[in-house]
Amino acid sequence: ALTKDKIAYQSVTLKRSIGLHYRGQTLQLDVPYPAEEMSAAGLTQCITDFEQMYESLFGRGSGFRQAGFEISYARVLGTGILESPVINIVGEALQETGLRPVIFDDPRTPVETRIYRVDSPKAGQQVEGPCIIESYGHTLVIPPGGSAVSDEFSNLKVRIPI
Repeated sequence: ALTKDKIAYQSVTLKRSIGLHYRGQTLQLDVPYPAEEMSAAGLTQCITDFEQMYESLFGRGSGFRQAGFEISYARVLGTGILESPVINIVGEALQETGLRPVIFDDPRTPVETRIYRVDSPKAGQQVEGPCIIESYGHTLVIPPGGSAVSDEFSNLKVRIPI
């Protein structure tokens, strides 16, 4: 479907795998399939890889080749990488709306904290904590010693000292 889409992908990758297990067992492993088309050589390689993976997980000698093998599924996972969108966000300035006592660590000593209001901050704005930024649908608390800066997509990136 990725190659039939009318979308221009930067790249398309396909990862093929099969689910293998020993006959009579339910535990299966997802084994990468080495080729684009099914073949006896590809299945032989998958069985070898399955046995190595199985013994890596469950210990040397845990495999039981004599039981035979069963394929549970064949899977192809397609990933299409899109070009980054061009986003032109104008944004708005943070508006300080007041001060409020806020408890950060000690309930006996609330800290006077600046309150800001913004829905879509313009790029490059920076605030130092303690402060609270209120937006539509969420509230961001920046503790004392922390800071936040807005990027070109109106994201607020918070840094908190450790």
